[in-house]
Amino acid sequence: MKILRLTANNSIGIAFALLAVLCWSTAIILSKQSLEQFDSNQLFITQLLSATAFSWLFLVLKKQKISLQLDMLKIYLLGFLEPFLAYTFSLYGMTLISASTTSILFSTEALMIVLLSFLLLKHHIDNKKLFFALLVTSFAGVVLVALPDITSSEKDNLWGYLWVLSGVFCAALYVFLSSQIIADQQPVALLTGQLSFCSILSLAIFLPFITWESQPFNENIVAIISGILQYFLAFAFYLHALKYISANLAGMMLYFIPVAVMIMSFCFLSETIHLVQIVGGVLTVLSVAYLAYKFE
Repeated sequence: MKILRLTANNSIGIAFALLAVLCWSTAIILSKQSLEQFDSNQLFITQLLSATAFSWLFLVLKKQKISLQLDMLKIYLLGFLEPFLAYTFSLYGMTLISASTTSILFSTEALMIVLLSFLLLKHHIDNKKLFFALLVTSFAGVVLVALPDITSSEKDNLWGYLWVLSGVFCAALYVFLSSQIIADQQPVALLTGQLSFCSILSLAIFLPFITWESQPFNENIVAIISGILQYFLAFAFYLHALKYISANLAGMMLYFIPVAVMIMSFCFLSETIHLVQIVGGVLTVLSVAYLAYKFE
């Protein structure tokens, strides 16, 4: 990998990736709250349809069109990986584990993206020891952020870990494949096609089996907002980021998710922040910042 010079394109890409992280972090907290009322499949459908409708509205306002050519239809099938599999697995897993633990598992997507790049693209790294040392340090910081939650008396369910990690792997594979084709695509048009495919597939599979329970108006609004944040805005920002920076660098930004969740939990849920979490947050931020500066 070449030393990264912070060009305008790099800065734009990192900014888009961080905006995606902000959207995903907010959605984790909102989704965890919604799962106290919603069945996981009902919440997934509600969020997905909200994001799909919003993406079509945005596309119309921008006067863009989606292509129905065979090559593009094949690309839309990536929606099967994410959001369909990624969030079907993850939302079910979130019913079994905490928001903080979920956020640390989400951050492992960065490691999976890096491994996929090395295994499938044979990427070369000039200083492998430094690169992987920084990755390990970043992940160690993430663990420290979630440590109070992990060591609490309320133990998480092992199946929750497995479901969420399965979803994260699907998300990593989606990012890796998308990074190979995004350069020639309009991100919002691409996302709209993928969301539309995912919506049709989800309705066909889940709708006959969902016990659709009426929810309070404010709970429906929270679910709709979290859907738009999680499936539309976050993905739109992330796909834009992939036009400017590599999948590896964009993936590294995901290490900020647990830090953002910690800060939001303190600000909006009145949760206590422990010293070990502050240390972990600083460690993560510094490691990822140096990774972004040194490697690309």
